Amino acid sequence: MQQTIVFDKDHSVKAAVADAWGLFARTWKRCFKASWLYLILAGSTQALLFEQLLRYESQRALPARLMAQMGYAPELTRLVLIPDWLTIIYAVLSALLALITTYACVGRLTGLAQYYKAWNVMPRLVRPALSRDDRRTACRLLLIDLLTAVVVLVFAALFALLAIKVSKWTLVLFPLLLIYVASTRQVARVHYAFNRLNFKVSLAKALRHSLGTPLVVQILTWIPAALLAVIFTLPAIVYALATLAASESMLRDDPTALPSWLPVLFFVINTLCFAVLQVVAAWRFWALGMKCRG
Repeated sequence: MQQTIVFDKDHSVKAAVADAWGLFARTWKRCFKASWLYLILAGSTQALLFEQLLRYESQRALPARLMAQMGYAPELTRLVLIPDWLTIIYAVLSALLALITTYACVGRLTGLAQYYKAWNVMPRLVRPALSRDDRRTACRLLLIDLLTAVVVLVFAALFALLAIKVSKWTLVLFPLLLIYVASTRQVARVHYAFNRLNFKVSLAKALRHSLGTPLVVQILTWIPAALLAVIFTLPAIVYALATLAASESMLRDDPTALPSWLPVLFFVINTLCFAVLQVVAAWRFWALGMKCRG
């Protein structure tokens, strides 16, 4: 008989990582049944955003670089580089869709873990629409991420100023600060969105305890997550390199066009790969949630 995995107990670093994986291995069917729609939506909108960025690179940025190398006037190169309004609108809409669906997916996966934390079992039946708690969780995660982005931008500007005014060696401290900020962000997300603590309490706990065992849990889960990220982003990298190579050959009067079905095929593949990466991120979040109790 399998032992029940419990969130609310003292986990060692090894136990937190192992129990998070064990929880996913035991309940993946119910998790997939409850979240497959949001996984596909998040993966497809991220694949759409990737397609928009790749199209800009192949149709605008690449020709502009080749024109600059061939000695064209800078004004003409800038004219080619600047996208038209329709491209900008498509890119902004794609980014918004990817943002909304990604946080909706994270909210659903976090909600499943919260349900398991309360009842020690995954829900059998889940409505397709996000519950109010799932939407609140997604909003809390977004708030922490926006705050982190502001902090990183402020520190980046500060270190850039120090590098100009004082010494470039001050930039050595910036990666160390980023490690602390990234760990603090993850711990704050767990306390504020998963454990449902007060915002100030969550930040205080994250600032005090982000460099202890929570950082060790994040590092141990980051290693397999990074390997999986490399594997599941390979199709997107291969597709991007093939598209850019074909575009450059056409611009150099040596046309090597890609098959018309290739973008559709890689859109489907990238959708599935990006969806898998959402599950990997959820596993890392669950592992940290087992270590950082409310």
